[in-house]
Amino acid sequence: MTIWSPQTNLALLRRTYDALPVDGKVIVFNMMGNDDDTGPLSTALGSPYFQAIATGDGMLYSWADYEAWMSEAGFKVERYDKMPLSHGILIGTK
Repeated sequence: MTIWSPQTNLALLRRTYDALPVDGKVIVFNMMGNDDDTGPLSTALGSPYFQAIATGDGMLYSWADYEAWMSEAGFKVERYDKMPLSHGILIGTK
């Protein structure tokens, strides 16, 4: 999801929600920024790659960004944030 814009990510999550059966799940695993976009430094250093080289639309988004898109698409969201190197998992259940 880091290579796409917020609008594209939301659209993809909506399509995923519609395609899943009841109780189906979507899993997002990535490096996550802080909810208030204050770090960590690794997300600030990685985001220019997605902005300038990969597609020009993406970045390393915050936990809050992903959770908002997933919730707006209709998912109930669980956060697993005890992973190393600023990585985490979000599980959305239909």
